[in-house]
Amino acid sequence: MFVRAFCLFVAAFYFSAANAAECNYSEQHNFLSRVLAVDSSGGPVYRPVKDKPETAALPSPLELHDKEVLLVFDQGPNPAYTRYILDILDRRCAKAVFFFAGNAALASPDSVRDVARRGHTVAAGTWSTAPNLASLSNDGAQIEIEKGFAAVAKASGGEVAPFFSAPGQSLPPATLDYLKERGVSLWPVDVVSGDMEPGLTPSKFANRTIERLHEAGKGIIEFHDTRKVTVDALDSILVNLKAEGFKLVQILPAGNFAPKDEYLTASAKTPTAFASSPSSGAFIDEAKRQVRQAEAEAKQAAERQRVAAARQEATERRRVALARQEAAERRARQEAVERRARQEAAERRAQARNGERRYVASRSLYEEPRETETRRNGGDRQVAAERRAQARYAEWQERRTQQLRQEAALRRARQEAAERRAQARNAERMERRRTAERPD
Repeated sequence: MFVRAFCLFVAAFYFSAANAAECNYSEQHNFLSRVLAVDSSGGPVYRPVKDKPETAALPSPLELHDKEVLLVFDQGPNPAYTRYILDILDRRCAKAVFFFAGNAALASPDSVRDVARRGHTVAAGTWSTAPNLASLSNDGAQIEIEKGFAAVAKASGGEVAPFFSAPGQSLPPATLDYLKERGVSLWPVDVVSGDMEPGLTPSKFANRTIERLHEAGKGIIEFHDTRKVTVDALDSILVNLKAEGFKLVQILPAGNFAPKDEYLTASAKTPTAFASSPSSGAFIDEAKRQVRQAEAEAKQAAERQRVAAARQEATERRRVALARQEAAERRARQEAVERRARQEAAERRAQARNGERRYVASRSLYEEPRETETRRNGGDRQVAAERRAQARYAEWQERRTQQLRQEAALRRARQEAAERRAQARNAERMERRRTAERPD
C-alpha cells in the first residue's frame, strides 16, 4: 500500500511539473501576462478600484491595468477541495495567492506545501477563520496576525509571503501601524465572488462573478478554497475571463516574512493541546466524516465536469461536421452556378455565330438581285433594297433577343425554385438535429 501511494505521489508530481513547464507566459499571448515581485517593506496597502478612505492616502504595492485580474483564495486550505482547485489552475496556466487561515494550515500542511510546490503564492490571514480584528484589543489583533503567519510558515516548511488579507474588514489605525512595523502589505479585494452565500448553483455563481468583474473592470477577485461551488464553477469562470480578454497577474514576495520564535513554538504546540481536550475525539470523528463526505462530493463534481466536457466535445464535433457539410453544399451550389454561367456564355457565343452566318446568308440572297436592280434601275433602287434587308435583319434580331431573354428568365426562375427547395430541406434537417440533441 505504501509503495502504491508513493508511486501515485511521484506520478502526480511529475504530471504537475510537466503541466507547469508547458505554461510559458508572455504579456501579449498568454492568460497570465505579468508576474511581479512586491516589496512589502513599509506596509503598503493595495488601493482598490473604489478607494476606501483609510487606504486612499497610502502607497499601493500594485497598480493593475484595465482588464487585469489577481486571483486570491481565503480561509483555506481544505484537503477535500484545495487540490481540485489547484488542478483547475494548472490546466488553465493560472496562478493565485492563497491567504491561509493559521489553524486550517496547521490542520492540512500537505495542502499548503502542494500550493507552494505548484508555483502559487503562499500568504496568511489571521489564526482563526475571519475574526473581527476591529473588535479585538491591539494585543489581541497582533496575536491573531502573528499566530496566523507563524502557523502558515510552519505548515509550508518555513516560507510565507508578507501579504495579509482581512476581507471585508476596516482595520483600525493601530493594526495598520503594526502591519507597517512588521513589513506586511495589506490586500483588500475589489470583487467579492460570494461563494460563501447559500443556495448558489455553479452556473449562477460563475455568471454573477463575471458580471461583478465587468462592473469593476479590473481588480482582485476573492474566492474560498473551502467551498464546493467554487470547485464546480472555477473552470467556467477562468474560461470566460480568458475569452473576454481579461489577463491574470501573479504577485510574489521580494522577501519572506520572518515569524517571531514564540509564535512559531506556540503554533507547533497548538494541535497537541487541542487533541487532549475532553471532547476532541468526537469532534475529530465528525471532522473526518465531513472530510470524507466533502471528498465524495468533490469526486462527484469532478465526474460531472468530465461528463459535461465529454458532452461538450461531442456537441462541438457535431457542430464542426455540420459546418463542413454545409460548406460542401455551398461549394457544390457555387460550382453548379458557375457551370450554368459557363454553359449560358457558350450558348450566347453559339447564337452570336449563328446570327452572323444568317446575316451573311441574308446579304448574299439580296446582293445579286440588288446589283441587277441597281444596274437596271439605278442607285435609288439599290438603296431601297439595302434598307429593306437591314429592316428585316433588325426585326429578326429583335425577335431573337426577346426569345433569349425569355429563356434566361425561365432558367433563373427554375434555379431560384431549386435553391428555395434546398434551403427548406436544410432547415428541416437542422431542426431535426436540434430536436434530437435537445435534452428531455
